[in-house]
Amino acid sequence: MNTDPLKNNLFNKLLHGLAILALLLCLAAPAYGEAAVFEATFTVNDSGDDPDDDPDDDKCLTADEPRVCTLRAAIMQANFNVGHDTIIFEYVDTISPLTALPPLTDPDGVSIYGQGYYKDHVTIDGTNAPTGAEGLVLASGNNVIQDLAVSNFYTGIEITGSGNIIGTDGDGVGDEDEGNVISGNRMFGIHVINDSMNTVIAGNLIGLNTAGDTALGNVVANIYFDNGPGQARVGTNGDGVSDSL
Repeated sequence: MNTDPLKNNLFNKLLHGLAILALLLCLAAPAYGEAAVFEATFTVNDSGDDPDDDPDDDKCLTADEPRVCTLRAAIMQANFNVGHDTIIFEYVDTISPLTALPPLTDPDGVSIYGQGYYKDHVTIDGTNAPTGAEGLVLASGNNVIQDLAVSNFYTGIEITGSGNIIGTDGDGVGDEDEGNVISGNRMFGIHVINDSMNTVIAGNLIGLNTAGDTALGNVVANIYFDNGPGQARVGTNGDGVSDSL
């Protein structure tokens, strides 16, 4: 039997520390059946259109060699992953999908930042897509779409979820570089469907070329609301960054 008070005190402190550590681990772990939240950044480094090999592996990689990350694969990963993810681009300037891209469905949303490598915007071009394909479909909320050029689709961007931002977020940091160019689509530039509440469309060139000096209209309407604008906001609140339509 150990009667050394110093050793007993150290042993008790060790037990106390282990108990606190176990409690913290339990609090940090997701509940049974609940997915852990892991916010990821997926870097699109190829202009191809292949799907992701395994959306469950947290890696944006196509199946065939050379294994790369396409926009389609990145959206598949972001939809599967829990948490607000980010999609950026590297050495990619124009993407021409052969079929409609997957809709954005993660309720936590995804931010797509389209700063191009050789030009100002990454272009998503629907020339090779089916006639009725939309460029991007925001079926969930909390998505942010910035610095893309979307053209030659049936509709450039279709919104069915709430709380989405198309263009500048108006936070005063880089707002002038956050707008999209949404022009030359066969039906609508942006189509806001039903009760897509709290949509913000600001700081974009819609129905104009990338320089903003030549009309390149979306055939039916630049922005179309099914049931009126509701709580949507088009343009900013007097901070000098307005939409050009």
